[in-house]
Amino acid sequence: MNRDSKLVSVNEVTQINFSCDCVPYRDIKTLRIWNKEGYLIRKGEKAIRLDGFIKFEQDHEGQKEMVHVSHYRTHVFCRCQTESKIK
Repeated sequence: MNRDSKLVSVNEVTQINFSCDCVPYRDIKTLRIWNKEGYLIRKGEKAIRLDGFIKFEQDHEGQKEMVHVSHYRTHVFCRCQTESKIK
């Protein structure tokens, strides 16, 4: 596990000051999405780890009742960390 990567929440990703002109929700994507769009992540680039929670609710006689809260983590990269597959 890489200990020097930055851990942020999903809500904080919009507040990160990038050294490039990357815009959250447009230029920040997971490795799988970058690869589908024809990009590779440059060797040695570090991911931004995002932590979040998902609430599972159940409707019980018109009342919403929280059943379970689950934690998830994903790793994302910004556009300045990529290069095109086609050269």
